[in-house]
Amino acid sequence: MADLITLSNPFVTASFSPGCGGAVTRLQVAGSSGWVDILRPATAAALVANDPQGMACFTSLPYVSRLYQGRFDYDGATYHLPPNQPPSPHPLHGVIWRRPAEISHIARNKISIRHDVDEADMPYRFGSEQVWTLADYIFHISISVTNRGVKALPYGMGLHPFFRKTERVGVQAGVGAMVANDVAVMPTHLQPLPLECDFSRRLQPLNALPFDNCFTGWSRQCTIIWPDLGVGLVMTATNPFGYFVLCNPADADWFCANPVSHFNDAHNNRIGLAETGLVRLMPGESLYGEITLRFHEL
Repeated sequence: MADLITLSNPFVTASFSPGCGGAVTRLQVAGSSGWVDILRPATAAALVANDPQGMACFTSLPYVSRLYQGRFDYDGATYHLPPNQPPSPHPLHGVIWRRPAEISHIARNKISIRHDVDEADMPYRFGSEQVWTLADYIFHISISVTNRGVKALPYGMGLHPFFRKTERVGVQAGVGAMVANDVAVMPTHLQPLPLECDFSRRLQPLNALPFDNCFTGWSRQCTIIWPDLGVGLVMTATNPFGYFVLCNPADADWFCANPVSHFNDAHNNRIGLAETGLVRLMPGESLYGEITLRFHEL
């Protein structure tokens, strides 16, 4: 387990693991009765093993979610990525989440996290930077990735927070259609949100949202409230985060509300969407996006 790095101000404190991709290990907000965990804190086992699945939040680059069999065709060539979550044959969440990070800058309220990926057997060769900043009740990240390869490739990015699930937590996010999945969480078709759990129009209790899906047409804003904790947040994002993932396992003490640039397996686009959300980057070109969490007391 690598040493953790902590940023803090009187209102927000956040810790990071350089040994686990720069993942967030804990995020707390000052409430009327003390510090409140907003994200599920990293487990002790995850900290020892540098396991991102047990962290509080990680960044996905240069793609998000699952890539079918680790294979895609682009500009007449076929590319392969190795599995990274055995026993699944489908690599997921990109590359950097399982790699140690370089800390390029650190201050009391700001940290810059870099990755350089340049292996002969890796289709994606890139440099990336995550800059996390605290300001009063704000937790902000900017993400950038630059294609350092010799060919154009489709790039994407996302943030994967594990929010605390409490009895009364509620979610609202303006979205369009739902990407329906098969048992392997691969997309099969688009469908409307069921009326009984349409969180795009109003705040819905999380226990009424039985989803593990990506949604199109995200408004780039999501509201989450925890009445039982006395806090809430508004999450906003810039381009390219036009999709939204809600994952709510019935037996977990967490849920995910993820800003992402594209849907699962968008590289293969077997559902035929006109806009996949992936961004073509020529060698030397970059993709950039920002996500902001603004906290408030209820």
